Amino acid sequence: MPDSESIGRAGEYFTGYILELRGTRTTHVDIYGHDLWVRTKSGRMLTVQVKAASRPTPEPRSKVRYHFKNRSKVVSDVYSFVALDIPMLILFDNMPGNRAITLESFTIDNMEESIEKYLY
Repeated sequence: MPDSESIGRAGEYFTGYILELRGTRTTHVDIYGHDLWVRTKSGRMLTVQVKAASRPTPEPRSKVRYHFKNRSKVVSDVYSFVALDIPMLILFDNMPGNRAITLESFTIDNMEESIEKYLY
């Protein structure tokens, strides 16, 4: 089982891969609170913080959810939440302390809509 650092790094590279395929230039950075710098097709520069989970957390009597923790006090422009086991991501423009996202939320349509919304 990979450690949390390896899971996070895989999420960062997966996010970069998905965004590059859609014409968004990405640069992996090692700056506290930011994982990627991106230049959108329209020329905007944004910071991205990536949160990755290797699998959902089972919860009795409820929907299957991926749990993401935010320990950073730094605010990024965009947050990428990656479910590595399916592999899929969703972008948001804010990150409360912690976030739980249902398995059903990770769809191709939601991924594409969030990329369109936050990166164009």
